[in-house]
Amino acid sequence: MEVTPGQYVQIDVLILLPSGAVIYEAKNMAGRLRFEEHPKRLDKVDEHGSITDRYDCPMLQLQDEIANLQVWFHLHGIPFGADGAVIMTGSAIIEKPPANGRIFSLREIRGHLAEKEKKTGMTVQELRQLADYIRRHNRPYIAFPLIGRFGISAEEVEWGPLCETCNSRLGRKSERVWLCPACKWKTADPFTRTLQDWFTLRSGTIVNRQVRELFGMKSPGAASRLLQFYPLNKDGDGRSTCYAWDYTTPLTRRQE
Repeated sequence: MEVTPGQYVQIDVLILLPSGAVIYEAKNMAGRLRFEEHPKRLDKVDEHGSITDRYDCPMLQLQDEIANLQVWFHLHGIPFGADGAVIMTGSAIIEKPPANGRIFSLREIRGHLAEKEKKTGMTVQELRQLADYIRRHNRPYIAFPLIGRFGISAEEVEWGPLCETCNSRLGRKSERVWLCPACKWKTADPFTRTLQDWFTLRSGTIVNRQVRELFGMKSPGAASRLLQFYPLNKDGDGRSTCYAWDYTTPLTRRQE
């Protein structure tokens, strides 16, 4: 959920009750766990009490999520409170619980919600309207393209059609068949996966020249016709035309 422009909060479970919103932060963990203070953290220990792993404190994560949701409600003029709990969904043994905050097992969720439902507030109709409002105004966080997030140069990556069996570079055997010279794997559609790799890894947009370079095409018209088979947003004219994928719909090729 986008709280303010460019600032997002990730919520595992959001439940709307008449008395307010409830956030459940789910943690699927195993082993022996200790919630420590100063600084707040979560330690995983072995049978001798030695620390084997150290994690950020889930209680702090939950507090951030509750605070951000309350900010979102405030910015949208919605007088609605928020609360929450950390839910341990795995087989972890909590040797030392957190000093403050709620931590439940899956079986305890029903009782927690039943206690919350005793309090009055919004009507069912108002809750449905609020749920619809949240869905309409929610802008999912899009992490793509990924290459810049990991400090990888585009020159370090092999761009173009790759074999789905051995990842070797595909070659065009005929008008409709692409062949892997290493393992002889064949495909009639190397385009979809290659374009998916481009948009998720390299860039949110692509231009005609880049399409021709990816697939070894000589004709700008052939590249344009290929892109027309995909749900891409077109912007600009002529050589400045670029195509973008909004990541919210599957990048599937329409039948010719």
